[in-house]
Amino acid sequence: MVIIMNSNNGLPKKIVYDKKLNTRQIDLLNSQYQKILQISKEKFCNNQLYLTKNREVYLPKDALIHVTNFSIERVKSISKNGILAPELLGKSKPKTTYYCADFYRIKDDILVTNCNNSCVNFDSEENIAFVINPCSKIGGLVYYDLLNGKFKNNSIINSIIENDNSVANSNYSAILAGIPANAISGIILGSKIVLNTQSVKLLENLFPNAYLITRNGDILRDRSNLVKIEDYEDISLKQCQEHIRYVEIQRKNAALQRENAKLRKNISLILNNIKKILPPFEQAKLLISIGHTKIPLALLENLTLEEKKELGIKENYS
Repeated sequence: MVIIMNSNNGLPKKIVYDKKLNTRQIDLLNSQYQKILQISKEKFCNNQLYLTKNREVYLPKDALIHVTNFSIERVKSISKNGILAPELLGKSKPKTTYYCADFYRIKDDILVTNCNNSCVNFDSEENIAFVINPCSKIGGLVYYDLLNGKFKNNSIINSIIENDNSVANSNYSAILAGIPANAISGIILGSKIVLNTQSVKLLENLFPNAYLITRNGDILRDRSNLVKIEDYEDISLKQCQEHIRYVEIQRKNAALQRENAKLRKNISLILNNIKKILPPFEQAKLLISIGHTKIPLALLENLTLEEKKELGIKENYS
């Protein structure tokens, strides 16, 4: 149920109160929202791309990941407003983490290539994931992670969200109000997004300071370790697209090989059963009817001249 409040106290006029807040809770939400507005006006970049010694991309401990389905409307909203609680954008929230933006939290340094299986549910190849590196500038925002166990005895926090805070959920974070757009460090792109050049260019324009990488850890754009090569980003995009196409072809070929092996096994079982229940003439007739152009020699030797003639088999057939 949407609740209409009399005063927003500096919060957006279109805010939706899908759960009633008391004065202290409204003040806290407003304080966090004002921090977001202030940081968004500053010249601030948080776009370090972390690389191992082998130049593999990894996500640092305590990084926040926000996964969403790609849409032009959605990415434009995030570019303008940041990753905000839906209520601040005038939308009700179906989950219990009211007035919060939801994230995965990285527990330990992890390679991007291992991230999907172990900590981030990247459901679709059409999804993108916004990465926010830990940094002091947004420390006052991420402090109010309402799923953090440190708030288990805080009555103000506990009554904002309907969650048992007695046990901290280390895999998820619910950041009160949200995170400003210029705190976004980078974006992980699903394969279908990478293959859509227009979508990639849109993300480059909307998030000019953020790095862009694929789910395989291939770098589309690096804003922290700039490579001074003309058209580097266009070249990198084409290489990543070709790599994705190659991997997809390999995946399909492997699936076809598995299916062919399964079919061959099934056909072998069928033929063995046919040998047991049908006489040689009927076996040969069946093979010809399903497209076989040659009859196995062992079967051919068991056919009479009249049967071969009826089947249209020449004497020198082998």
